[in-house]
Amino acid sequence: MTQDSLDQVETRRGKPCWYLTPQTTPLVAINDANLLVTAIYQLLKTHFKNQPYYVDVTELFQDVCHKATMGQVIDIETRADKTLQQFTMERYKAITKYKTVYHTFQMPAGIQDIEIHRQAKTILMEMGQFYQVMADYMNCYMEGDEGFGARSGSDIEDGKCTWLAVVALQRASNQQKIHLQSSVIEECYGSKDPVKISQVKELYDTLGLPITYKQYEEQTYDLLCTQIQQISRGLPHKLFFRFLDNVYVKNVTNEIN
Repeated sequence: MTQDSLDQVETRRGKPCWYLTPQTTPLVAINDANLLVTAIYQLLKTHFKNQPYYVDVTELFQDVCHKATMGQVIDIETRADKTLQQFTMERYKAITKYKTVYHTFQMPAGIQDIEIHRQAKTILMEMGQFYQVMADYMNCYMEGDEGFGARSGSDIEDGKCTWLAVVALQRASNQQKIHLQSSVIEECYGSKDPVKISQVKELYDTLGLPITYKQYEEQTYDLLCTQIQQISRGLPHKLFFRFLDNVYVKNVTNEIN
């Protein structure tokens, strides 16, 4: 709710975002989101106050909320740089880690073994990155299908720091990069003009980003399968493969064949 209000996204899962519903406004939606956050701690107190792990689980949710907020801050600051100098892979990974991965994938479950946490975190952080790259790709190339990313395909017009934008900057030759930065990116990226959005997508195609994505997808999926198979210390392989199956949309690359 907070993210949609800040990003001015219009739909999520095919329905109007909460701040656009008749009974609310952007400011009311932000307050509603805050109410939901405070409700988390009321629920934890109601159900776990007498448990020995109550303090740990409360601190866990506080830490995850803090990291998600920091991810949103980094994302907003990066988008504010219209020169795209901050559109680097390091910056992108930082946004993804704090804004998406921690609260979606990396949530300890009452296990105290440090090595188990290390192994689980390695796999789940990579899986979270994988998830976000797929979401970025689908936002651009499968616009209108909101089943995976849950939001309409507006990353280009919103000027978001996505995997596609970062790789485009990396892949461009010097001549292309001058053209990329001076005309396509500076004039088109972040614009709501459909013609300019199409020009960015055409540039992605020219740079071969669909093929680059397909290679990334296959290599990362194989890497995650290998990491899961190598898990020790009693972690259930089937659980991690189930996570991966839920994340991996196998028909994504069929769209580019």
